[in-house]
Amino acid sequence: MKTANEMITYVLENEFGKIAKKEDKNFDLIEQTLHDNEVVIVAFSGSYNLSKYAFAITKNRLIIARKRSFDVNVQTILLKHITNVTFNSGHRDGTITFSTLNDVFKVELSTKQVITLHEAIQRVIVQSNNTFDATETQNSDNATSSIEEIKKLKELLDLGAISEKEYEEKKQELLARI
Repeated sequence: MKTANEMITYVLENEFGKIAKKEDKNFDLIEQTLHDNEVVIVAFSGSYNLSKYAFAITKNRLIIARKRSFDVNVQTILLKHITNVTFNSGHRDGTITFSTLNDVFKVELSTKQVITLHEAIQRVIVQSNNTFDATETQNSDNATSSIEEIKKLKELLDLGAISEKEYEEKKQELLARI
């Protein structure tokens, strides 16, 4: 989803919150906040800090937005900083609780679909964390490979097979990869 209308349709079709006409602008704000190649995977509407907000989850971040005539509030939380997501479900409403490295915040939802929404949010966060883990592993592998190559270059330098200048140039090139 890229547009406010797509997000609103998604929220209404999946019953991931209720959206009053004046709350459409919250999703407009999210649309404006998206980066060029960024798409929304999950969208929902709920109360946060006693006000109605729009929420959107992309593959890298959670965007929280509220636009009123006298102020604009946009918050972004990187998914890798979300440590836990839990839910409570009542007869007619529910709560999704996000725990981050520094904070805990609750979103109150007037929806019977809180369990389904929680599952959708969890799927995106798990996928995102797997992507972060794979990137970190790849970066770690690159660092190990570069260090091994530097050791081999040092051996060649010690044997006199390459000059000090060649060694330093190649070493700097390998260190830049880490």
